[in-house]
Amino acid sequence: MTKFTEEDMSAALQMVSEGVSVNKAAAACAHASHVLQPLDVAVFGPLKRAYRKFLSDLASVADSSHIGKITFLYTYDKARKEAIAKLNALAGWKATGLWPVNLAKVLMNPMVTQPPETPAPVVTAISPAKGKNSRLLMTPQSSVQLRRALQAVPGVISEDPAVRLLFRKIGSQLNSHNFEIERQRREITIMQLEKEEYLPKKRKKVIYNGNAEFAKVPAILKAREQMRQTSQGDIRVLTDHIMMDRGSIYSAHVYEPSFGENRDTRLQLQTQLETFILDFRLDNNFVYRDQLRENALLKRYYCDVNINDLIGFNEELAHQLTSEPAEVIPLFEYALMKCTHRIVFPHESKVDIPKHQLLLHSNADDVSIRNLDSMAIARLVRVPGIVIGASVMSSKATELHIQCPNCGHTKAIPILGGFTGVTLPRQCARSRIPNDPTP
Repeated sequence: MTKFTEEDMSAALQMVSEGVSVNKAAAACAHASHVLQPLDVAVFGPLKRAYRKFLSDLASVADSSHIGKITFLYTYDKARKEAIAKLNALAGWKATGLWPVNLAKVLMNPMVTQPPETPAPVVTAISPAKGKNSRLLMTPQSSVQLRRALQAVPGVISEDPAVRLLFRKIGSQLNSHNFEIERQRREITIMQLEKEEYLPKKRKKVIYNGNAEFAKVPAILKAREQMRQTSQGDIRVLTDHIMMDRGSIYSAHVYEPSFGENRDTRLQLQTQLETFILDFRLDNNFVYRDQLRENALLKRYYCDVNINDLIGFNEELAHQLTSEPAEVIPLFEYALMKCTHRIVFPHESKVDIPKHQLLLHSNADDVSIRNLDSMAIARLVRVPGIVIGASVMSSKATELHIQCPNCGHTKAIPILGGFTGVTLPRQCARSRIPNDPTP
């Protein structure tokens, strides 16, 4: 074994410091470990991978062969020639950031220790003021709030006359400012409503005679009137008939009602009906007044009246309704129209309200047929197999709509009574123009 003396060690260190190579091998300084990083990144890895590949190929050929020194040197030589190349060396220098110089890659190396981060100081949330001090955090909107905020200020400041005078002036200015804002808001609201009123409405098609060249003035006025009624919501047309309910007796008039015989009695009867509609109450609830209001807002112009309520309110009035329905029911429906006008439009004198329909029902107990007299039998509806001798209830039209087969002109003919006849016109009622070819 060769022994080195202190003189040999000193000579070797001097040779290393001067960069002298021994057997064509240069020794690196102790602090030059960063020079080996390019080899770790891009040279040693491919070298190990190539060495493993050649060994695996050799083992596949001779599985029982022992890897000795000769095999190692032979395999390592082949792997060294393949891995240690110029391109791998340059890639290692570039990947480590040593050349070309890239400080970001050096600092991002996980081997480089980062200085410990100093934790940020914990910020404690400021708790809101309690009691009187909370008023100071609110922006006063009026003189009252400003005065309360001044009272919450501690110390001698709130007692200073000059400060109190200043706060009074500020409060007065706040009040005037708030009043001006409210006035402008009201003016803006009024102007918006006026703008909506003057905006062009939806037009309605004018129906005019097809044989005429232009629409005439009456047709245009009629279309405008229909459009005005549509905008007011009065487009619902109700039929003038009475819905029958079980347990009640109804009758239909045959001839025209005699309204002109005693006009004072009719006005008095209508006034009593209006009083019943407006003043009748059940458990402090105005039943029919509320019913009319709700139905009118929903564009349903009818009222469902219980005959028992009318009997409890005015027995004589109920007797007239059941004995003379042909005269009382039209008055009742007209009273419903007046009450609707009074309830829904109290401040408007001229409002077009559609005709109202009266619905009658009763909670009276059913009466056996054996207990009916001759007057009741005459008013019964015939039921096949049960009641066969009673008068037959027939349905009659209240209005006829006829149409000309040549020109298509339509006309409405009212029918006043149940057994009243109607005479159909012999000629079309359409106004003709000169040289009209339509027969």
